[in-house]
Amino acid sequence: MLLPRPGHLGQPKWVGFEGTINPKSLGKPKNYTHKMTINLSQDARPWLDRLANAEQNSWEGGRWGIRAEQLEEFNSMVESITVTPR
Repeated sequence: MLLPRPGHLGQPKWVGFEGTINPKSLGKPKNYTHKMTINLSQDARPWLDRLANAEQNSWEGGRWGIRAEQLEEFNSMVESITVTPR
């Protein structure tokens, strides 16, 4: 389940498909110690593609920004989450 980041309720949570996120480009390595792999239902990709309020832009290629008010719907499509150290 994804939750809004404390103190950053107006900012989206960014998600991307495998291979679209380079961990070296995320910022300080100490802030990105684990990888989250989220397995989604087949409905997730069409939902992301048509999501009118999803933020997708050139500097976040292959990633979508999901606003706090959309997280509940996104979370309903999560089948499992695996967390592994980097």
